[in-house]
Parts: sequence; C-alpha cells; structure tokens
Amino acid sequence: MGNCRGKPDVIETDEFGNEKKEYSDSVKPDIIRKDIQDYYKLYLDKKISLEPLFNEKYGLQAILDEERERLIGLISKKESLLSERDSLLVYTWERDADDIYRAFGKFSLDKTTLVNIIINRTKWQMKLINDCFERKYGRTLLEFIVNEMTTMIGTLATGGNTGLSKLLTYRIMSQPERDAAFLRDFSDGMSLDDENFIEIITTRTNEELRYAIDLYKLEYKKDLLDIVKNKTSYKNFREFVLKILECQHDESNKPFDTQTAIQYAQELYEGGIGRTLGIDPEPFLRILSNINYIQFESINNVYKDQKLVKDISTKLGGSFESVVLARISDKYVYLASKIEKALRGFSVDKEVLCRIFGSFSRTECIKIREAYNRSGYNRTLDEALKSTLSKGNFQKALLDLIFPNPELNPIGTERELVDDEKEAYAEGERAKSLAENNYKVDKIILRGEVIRKEKRKLRKQNITSNSNHNINESNHDTNHENIDINIATSETNILDPNLDDPDDDIPKYTWDPIRGRFMDVQKLVREIKDCQTATTNISLLKERLIDEINATKEIYYSMVKSCVEAEAWIRILNTQLKQLKEFIEKRDVAAAKASKKSK
Repeated sequence: MGNCRGKPDVIETDEFGNEKKEYSDSVKPDIIRKDIQDYYKLYLDKKISLEPLFNEKYGLQAILDEERERLIGLISKKESLLSERDSLLVYTWERDADDIYRAFGKFSLDKTTLVNIIINRTKWQMKLINDCFERKYGRTLLEFIVNEMTTMIGTLATGGNTGLSKLLTYRIMSQPERDAAFLRDFSDGMSLDDENFIEIITTRTNEELRYAIDLYKLEYKKDLLDIVKNKTSYKNFREFVLKILECQHDESNKPFDTQTAIQYAQELYEGGIGRTLGIDPEPFLRILSNINYIQFESINNVYKDQKLVKDISTKLGGSFESVVLARISDKYVYLASKIEKALRGFSVDKEVLCRIFGSFSRTECIKIREAYNRSGYNRTLDEALKSTLSKGNFQKALLDLIFPNPELNPIGTERELVDDEKEAYAEGERAKSLAENNYKVDKIILRGEVIRKEKRKLRKQNITSNSNHNINESNHDTNHENIDINIATSETNILDPNLDDPDDDIPKYTWDPIRGRFMDVQKLVREIKDCQTATTNISLLKERLIDEINATKEIYYSMVKSCVEAEAWIRILNTQLKQLKEFIEKRDVAAAKASKKSK
C-alpha cells in the first residue's frame, strides 16, 4: 500500500550500490517518469565509463598479439641454435669419450688428457660425456675409470688412490652418489665423524641433501636419520643435525626485517650469554638451524656489540658449536677455511682438497678461491697450492678448477646449465618488472580507440556490401524478397571475427520522454525495471572487463618475460656456438699435427 505522498514504499540498492525502487499502485506516473529519467542518466554515465575500458582491452590485446608473434620468432631462433649447438656437442662428447678411453694405454697413462677433459668440463657436460661413453663402450665412465685406476698399470701410473685419482673420480660421480658415499664414510664408525659430516650437510642445497639422503637409504639400506640418532650422544648437537636433515634451509638469501631480527637477537642473547649457567638450546635450534648467512648477519647487526659469533663460541662448545657456526657461515668462506686447514698441516690433507674441489661446480670453485683470497691467510689460494703441492697433474688439476682456461672447454665457459638458466630467468624477471612499472594506460587506450574505429568502419562497409548483395539477389529470386539483412550481416561477422564490435556486448536501453508521457503506471513500472536491469548489467560488464584487462596484463607481462628470456638464451647460444666451432677447429688441427708427427 502506498504512502500519502506517493513516494516509493521500499528503497533498496543492488550489489553495486544502484538504488532499486518498488512502486505501489497509487504512485503518481510523474514520480516514476522522474525516477526513470534519473536512472536513465545513471545508465548513460555507466555506459560512457565503459569506453576507456573497451579501448584499453583492445589496445592491450594488440600489443599482446605483437608480443606473441615476437615470441614465436624468438623461440624458433632459439630452437634452431640449440639444435645446431647440440649436434656439434654430440660430436665433441664422442671425441672426449674416445680420448678418455685411449688415455689408458697398455703400459702408460695419459694423465694430461684426463685432466684436460675431466677437470675442464662442467657437471652437465660430464653427464653427457658419460652417456656417450656408456653407449660406445658398454660401461659407465665411473666404472671404467675406477677399474682402470685400480689395476696394476693404473696403480703404478697414478699411485693407486692418489690425489689425482680421487679428484678425477669425484668429478665424474653424480652429486647424489658422491654425497651418499661421503655420508656413509662419515657415519660408518662407532660414532659420527662430526667434522666431516658437518661439512657435507651444511654446504649442500636442500635438493642436493635430499637426493643424497634418499640415495643413501636406497644404496645402503639404512636410514640416515636413525644413524644420527643412534650415534650421537650430545642431545643439542643431535637435534640440530636432525633439523638440518629436514632439508628446510632458507635459500632466499634475503635478510630478516628489523623487527624480526631484533626479536631473534634478544631470544638468542637470553638463551645464551645472558644466562649465568648453561644455555637454553631452544632458540638456537629453532632460529639458527635453517637460516642463511644473510639472515644471520641481519640478526648479528642488531645483536649486542655485534658479537653473536663470539657468544656462540663461548656458550656452546664442542660439536654443537661447530655445526652451528658452519650453518650460519658463508658457505664459501667456510670451505676456504677447511682448505686452509688442510694445507697448513704437517702434510697436506689431499682427501679434503679432493672432496671439496671434486664436489663443487667450476663456478663454485672460483667462489671458493675468491673467499679464500679475502679471508686474510696472507697468501692467495693459487700461491698456497703451488707452495704446498709438488708440481704435477694434481696441482695442475686444482689450478684449472680455480682458474678455468676457456680454451680447454668446448663452449669456453665454466658455467653450469643452471647458471645460464638463472641468468636468462633474472633478465626475464627484470623485463617483466619494467613492463609493469612502465605500463602506459593512456597510450594503450588511445591505440584501442583507433582499433575500434577501424573495426566499426570495416563493419559498416561489410553491412553495406551485404545489403547490396541481398538487393541483387532479390532481383533474381522473388522468393527471397524478405531476406533479413541483419541475419546476413550477423553470419558474416561470425565468419570474420575481425569485424566484431564490443558495443554488441553493452546492455541496450533507450528512454524516450515523449513516448513516456502516454504510458500508464504499469508500463512505466515495467520500463523502470528494464532500465534498472540494463544498469545492473552494465555494472556486471564493467567488472568483467576489469577482470579481463587484469588477466590480459598478466599474460602480457609473462609474454615480455618469456621474450627477454629467449633473447638471453639466443645471446648465450650464439656465444657458445662461436666458442664451440673454434674449439673443434683447434682440436682438429692439433689431432692432424699429432697424427703427422706419429708417422
């Protein structure tokens, strides 16, 4: 029932805040007409607000299409270069496999060839050489090398398990089988070999350590965690090691925020040096077991007098101290200290040198050298190796690892595939960030407006063309006099998606005030409901457009990233191809000279 003033009985809003009105039978028509006029104005305002969104959508789609075409071309170029590089590499790996096989003569061993190949190849290259060797000679490279070096001739030639033979063996082994073997050696006694066990578990990535633990269980039928529990007597050390073996080390290399760092510093102080007697191990286990060096530094920077390392050494002691300090140290500085200790002893500990330089990639060996040189040992690493090791193939092999000779590597680099992947990925991420920051919405909208005008022009031409066609048809066939030109045009648009028009998606509504004067209340009520529905649908369309634009933006940014990654790979592959061709040419010349000399 209506109120005495003829106003709407109920006033509601829809989900977009638009006022929705319900009218009683007694409401005056002029009231409804006025409301329709207001609602129609709202409809028109919302319709106008769609224009920049449609323009942005079309402009954005245009640059996305351009980027897609660019990416297709780049991927094609990259694949072509990869194919060319890989075919040359297969030839090179076959030559390497043959040279290694021939290096083990009947009465002599060509150690120089072994060093030049095994030491001067990256991990991924050695894997491919091993695959090639196994195909050609029916056994793995590791099986062959170990077998040959333990024969009488091999023992006489290399001195049995000398530094060189161990180093070559470690370089050939895969990371999981090598680390699993180390973990077995350091846990096989009555108790753990704490120092060396700590070295392995604190210098591997989560993935490397996880693989090693899994292979240990598979190969040796033992659970490493059970071994640690049974062979460690000091609870704090045991619990810290078990936390590390969960493989949850933070590898982000990002510092803690100031508030978190202050909180952790306070907890560590109160659990350690702040206690008169003993320690509370809980904060040390919880905070330090899985943090990285950068995060530790952020804690130390707000710790009292920045003496957290000193306080750890003062309060912890023993193997617990050793594993904590190893965990919080820069990996390469820690490994450099191990090398210095191996070189400073009464005799050089070649096992340590072989284990470290045999385990890490060539790029990491360079980082170890750099860490050693800045650690204040009063000599550089190459000087230390030259002064403590006799001149020979073992010394040369170690020097080649810390000072790679590009001419001895087929593609002239010490980088692993993962290094190239990281470089390309980083360039792609930078490009994506730049595209996000430099997104010029005004330019995109302007471009979309031009595209839409052109589409409307083509659409109009198409309609005219179809109209003329239908008229001509009607002159020849009277049965088609009443053909619907709109249907013909619609079918043409379906066949030709380039002639679509975004205005087709806009909910249509038109209010004619003159026509509205002659409408009764019921018709006016239906009219305002139609206007309300159209306005609500406009709001829904606007939301959909915004979602589509945001989704398209993300696709565009990802496309930019992919394009730049592909460009980085093309640059890398071009460099590798140039080096590879030069390497093969030099190798062929050297082989020809050697053949001529032997004759």
